[in-house]
Amino acid sequence: MTAAGRPDGGPERAAVVRPASLEELARLVREARRVLPRGGGTKVRSWEAAPAPPAGGGRDAANPWAADDVLVLDTTGLAGVVEYDPAEFTVTVRAGTPVAALEALLAEHGQYLPFDPLLVDAGATVGGTVAMGVSGACRLRYGGVRDFVLGVTCVDGEGRVVRAGGRVVKNAAGYDLPKFLCGSMGRFAVLAELTFKVFPRPEEFLTVVLACPDVAEAATALRALYRSPLEPHALEVAAPGVLDGLLPAEVAPAAPTEPAGSAYLLLVRIGGPATILRGWADRVIECVREATGRPPAAEVLAGAAERRLWTALRELAWAGRRDAGRADGGPLLRLYSRPALMPELDALLDRHGARRLHSQAATAAWVLFPDEPAWEALLPALRAAAVPALLWAGSGPWPGGYLVPPAGTAVAQALKRVFDPHGRLPPLPWEEGV
Repeated sequence: MTAAGRPDGGPERAAVVRPASLEELARLVREARRVLPRGGGTKVRSWEAAPAPPAGGGRDAANPWAADDVLVLDTTGLAGVVEYDPAEFTVTVRAGTPVAALEALLAEHGQYLPFDPLLVDAGATVGGTVAMGVSGACRLRYGGVRDFVLGVTCVDGEGRVVRAGGRVVKNAAGYDLPKFLCGSMGRFAVLAELTFKVFPRPEEFLTVVLACPDVAEAATALRALYRSPLEPHALEVAAPGVLDGLLPAEVAPAAPTEPAGSAYLLLVRIGGPATILRGWADRVIECVREATGRPPAAEVLAGAAERRLWTALRELAWAGRRDAGRADGGPLLRLYSRPALMPELDALLDRHGARRLHSQAATAAWVLFPDEPAWEALLPALRAAAVPALLWAGSGPWPGGYLVPPAGTAVAQALKRVFDPHGRLPPLPWEEGV
């Protein structure tokens, strides 16, 4: 065991232990009073932002997660491939395996994870990716992480080893626990092993970059593409200035009649055989022309420059790589929305001075504030619009994760009592009573 400091540089508050086996993991959970699971440390760690213990040490009765006997379980000791059959398109790995290592293995066989994991270069692990349940922009075509998890082995809050799902694609035995644990953020169980289905990687990708003078036209173009038979891999809308420095100058189109840099940029990523992609890109542009009634300002990005753009988006480079290890500046939020709400949501966020990237065909959004927003006005507006808000990095009025909780909190509270009746694992990520 080694001492661990608080992420804000404050006093030591917990011990870190790195189990090397499933049996050791289960024993540590059974023996601990409070357990904080941790993978690569690239995702939300808001539960670690609890106040420091009192000056005299001991346990803070009002906040048990500020106690000095909290055990941080570093799952990176549980790493490696358990089973991989490229012909069956399934792979089983331990939870502490870096996503980068898994992607490299799959690439050797022309396969990949279509849900587009985040923060791969920053050191994200497989278990942390599933525990957060947040996929990247290219999950649009084939689905998110929960659609690719076939089986799990985990340890619940009582230290019991639980296995669910299987290692084959056609598996329908019992309650779909693997999907339930996607996005659970370590509140119900500590993930130890996971099985994924994987897909063949497209031969090539192209990205059509379209400039729109305002968010209304961007929403119109996005809706037309989403409803078309073109099946793009990603549809992202960046507000003015968000992609500055990420796009080469020659492929940063300007909207007609608008000053340079003031356009909303719609990114349309397509993938498939190299021989058809140029024609596919032309169909994307024609679809937008028919929807908006005028030829759009468009450029096509290919090759290394195209790959660099999507790597930068995956690593949250536009927000200064706002992972949990670099939470400086204003807060970064992940919102869950609806395409029809994009203009209204964009106007609300603009009034609060936020930089915003509407993701996954505007079903989600990344929102970066230069400093603390007026929470007392912002959060009620998001609640009224039924837009859940996850605090990804920085500080907020509630340190539990969700500033506006998702639906189904009553179900989560009931299952929390089953999987973690003594509260060894972190509390549910929203304010009590919600």
